[in-house]
Amino acid sequence: MIYLPHYVTKSMLLATILTTGLLSACFSTPSATATASTAPETAAVSSPPIIPSQPPATLTPAFQYTPVISTPTPTAKPQVVQRPAYDFEISYDPTAQKAEVKQRVIYTNQSSETLNQFQMVVEAARKAGVFSLQSVIWPDGTPVENAHLEDDRLIIPLVVPLVNSRSVSFEINYVLTLPEAASLLGYTANQAAFIDWYPYFPPYLSGQGWVIEPAGRVGEHLVYPPADFKVTIRVPDTAAGLIIAASAPGEVIGNNIHQFNLQNARTFSWSASSKYQVVTAYSGNITVNGYVFPEHVESGKAAAVYTAEALTLFSSLFTPYPRDTFSFVEVEFADGQEGDGIFYLNKSYFAYTSGVGSGLGALSAHEVAHQWWFSAVGSNQARYPWLDEALCTYSELLYYQNLHPELVEWWWQYRVDSYNATGWVNSSIYDFQAYRPYVNAVYLRGARFLDEIHQQMGNEAFISFLHSYAVAYAGKLARPEDFIALLRQSDSADIQPILDKYFGN
Repeated sequence: MIYLPHYVTKSMLLATILTTGLLSACFSTPSATATASTAPETAAVSSPPIIPSQPPATLTPAFQYTPVISTPTPTAKPQVVQRPAYDFEISYDPTAQKAEVKQRVIYTNQSSETLNQFQMVVEAARKAGVFSLQSVIWPDGTPVENAHLEDDRLIIPLVVPLVNSRSVSFEINYVLTLPEAASLLGYTANQAAFIDWYPYFPPYLSGQGWVIEPAGRVGEHLVYPPADFKVTIRVPDTAAGLIIAASAPGEVIGNNIHQFNLQNARTFSWSASSKYQVVTAYSGNITVNGYVFPEHVESGKAAAVYTAEALTLFSSLFTPYPRDTFSFVEVEFADGQEGDGIFYLNKSYFAYTSGVGSGLGALSAHEVAHQWWFSAVGSNQARYPWLDEALCTYSELLYYQNLHPELVEWWWQYRVDSYNATGWVNSSIYDFQAYRPYVNAVYLRGARFLDEIHQQMGNEAFISFLHSYAVAYAGKLARPEDFIALLRQSDSADIQPILDKYFGN
């Protein structure tokens, strides 16, 4: 998630940045050069998007890390980790703003401990009247005895304890009644948002138990393990024109059934509206779809360019983006929100844009970076928010350094220096009562911390470190000690003075 002031940057800070070659790398049809003060005119806009059969070549960043790939000696096949699997059947009524949900679940115990009960996180239950549990049943149709909600947790007792590597399945039936609110789970006259809407299994750590963190006054508190999702959304025939933007590309069956499949992802989110206009751009073979309101199609085209650029760059610097589509959605709730294969950004950024040297440009890069520092490499966002937010903020700078170097000085002033930030980078969300001090410490001072490390290590070593970190902790929950240990291995110089400057006890 990001937080920025909603204002237009000064035109004197902008320069010509997008060349004809860059646009041809991002769009299906090459066009004249675009400038930072003019939204590109070559992005396709359609509903649904039209995808050409031959996407163009990718752009080349200023620095590209090329890992050495060796041929491993054949060994026994590693044990396949069985992720939690969710299969949703949803009947969504956009008029009543209600969703009846049948959620089938398969869970495999990957810990060394025997489990006597499940605890699932139900973020939707934190708001009164939103989540109504109907039943929890076993596959044979018998009810799960004593299954019940405790605040934002669904407790499911197990009659037969679940030992290591054994699986169990069951079904949860519930009704979601969306509040009329511009929120992660809510609706307005223009759209409905379904973010953190379903019961999910948090990570289970041997010796610690279920990783469930309380909400704080600032920041994000949910911790997600990778999972697999199959989602079927049925809408009434009268809502046949509804457009659904989701974490994965959808298949429309008939006029009113939308199906989605997403593997190895931490979350599945979606948004529905009859007003969305779809803009399309490309990052090599990756299709970028933007879902924007009609009044913001031109800035939506620009955001599609910035998003495609960031996907291409970060795939080169970190690790390849693992999917063939990516989406962003203009929303009415505040600021921005990341998700697997998708991000959401407030409409004010689309309304006030001055080219890539703007909040729209910076935050498009920030939210794309969450595909690595959240989706691929997970962490405890409540206890260690800097592990994703500081890295995503600094990834914004990498975006400008590599692709728009004339705007680097602008970025530092706009994003960091103007706030005179203070605070410890390694703070938790519970250390703050207001957003501004939280953002200053974790995001902005976090960017300063990473920049000093970058300067000390040199560019190639620093990018190599980020690549190694992304590879080592993909699909896992990284901890601060993991990051710092790998950093010490990667940097021959002493990093302790820098840690002492930015990290509290």
